[in-house]
Amino acid sequence: MQSFLGALNYYSRFIQDFAVYGAALYQVKDEDFAPGGDLSAARRSFATLQPKVAEAPIIRHFSRDLPVHVTLFANEWAVSTTLMQEHDGLMHPVRFCGRVLKDAEMNYHPAEKEVLALLQLLKVCYTQLAGRTIHVYTRFSTLEWVHKSKSLFGRATQFAVLLSP
Repeated sequence: MQSFLGALNYYSRFIQDFAVYGAALYQVKDEDFAPGGDLSAARRSFATLQPKVAEAPIIRHFSRDLPVHVTLFANEWAVSTTLMQEHDGLMHPVRFCGRVLKDAEMNYHPAEKEVLALLQLLKVCYTQLAGRTIHVYTRFSTLEWVHKSKSLFGRATQFAVLLSP
């Protein structure tokens, strides 16, 4: 299993939402392979990743002349972002980022997880995104709330400071 994950890890930057689907594979233990072990989540994850490796979308080179669009995704155990730009009238991925959440982060509200995803993208793609306007597509309006709220506490304050222009 580890050798398969090592080979798959190379392709993680080319597969959208890799961390979301790969999380179940990373959590498989030796006991799960014994008789009576539960591999159902790992099998679903493998079945989902298999066609994604073969049919990964074509990634385009980043262009400083084009606007930047970001989609965020978060679930219970992972976050994922896609950096995209419009080429020939179609949105094409430029970079995929994702990671499995730490134990403490799994307790965050889904909106806070999306902020974590954005912060990870800003960290990974800082040189490409510094000083640029970014169009962010998300399920929650957390980013707007963080910037407009006059009373923030805890993590929300930290997020506001990290996301301030």
